[in-house]
Amino acid sequence: MAYSTQSGVAIPENLERRIDAWKGIGALVWCGVFGWFTLVHLGRVPVWELSMIGTHESGHLIFGFTHNDLITLVMGNGFETALPLVAAAMFLIRKRNWVACGMCLAWCANTLTDASLYIYDAPRGLMPLIGIGPVSDGGTQQLGDWARILGPEHFDKLFLADPISRDVQHAAVLVWVLSLAVLAGGMAWNHRRLARLEGGPAPAHHSPAEPTAPIADVGPEEMWK
Repeated sequence: MAYSTQSGVAIPENLERRIDAWKGIGALVWCGVFGWFTLVHLGRVPVWELSMIGTHESGHLIFGFTHNDLITLVMGNGFETALPLVAAAMFLIRKRNWVACGMCLAWCANTLTDASLYIYDAPRGLMPLIGIGPVSDGGTQQLGDWARILGPEHFDKLFLADPISRDVQHAAVLVWVLSLAVLAGGMAWNHRRLARLEGGPAPAHHSPAEPTAPIADVGPEEMWK
C-alpha cells in the first residue's frame, strides 16, 4: 500500500512510517520545551509567545462583536486556549494524526499556564499589559482582563484569584501529561505498523499432510477396463 503526496508521487507506507517516526522524535522535543515552560519556568515559550499574544488579542477583537464586555474579556485567554484544543481535535478526528494532536495539547497546556499567571496577577497588577501604561486614574480600562473580570466591574471576587489560578495551573499539568500520553500512543502504533511492514507477511501455517491409503496393485486385465 502506498500513500500519495500533494504532488501526486506515491510514497511506500514503510517509508511513510519511517518519516512519522522522525516526526515523533521532533514532537517529543517540542513537548519537552513546552513542558519546561509550563511546569518549571511558568511562562510563555520564547518566540512562540508572539503567536500566543496575537491569538489572545484576536480573541478580544473577534468576540468584541458580541458587545458583551464580560465575554470579550474572558475570550482573550479563552480563545488562546480554544485554538490549540480545536486544532488537536481536528488532527485526531480528521487526520488520525496522534503526533500532531499531542503537539497541540502541549501548546494548549502552555496557554493554561499563561492564563493562570494572568489570573494570579489580577489583585496585584504587576504584569506589563499591551497598549496601556501603569494603573493610574484611567479607571477600569487601565486594569488587566482578569482584574476586571474578578473585580467590582463584574464578579467582585478578587479574593478567588489565587485558588482559581492554582486550579488552572493544575489543569495545565494534566493537559501536558495527556499530550505525552497521546504522543507516546501514536509513536507506539507507528512502530508496530513499521515492524509489521518490514517483517513481511507471516508465514502461512500448514498442517501436516494426512496419511493416504496405499494404492492397490492393478493387473493388466483391470487397467484397460
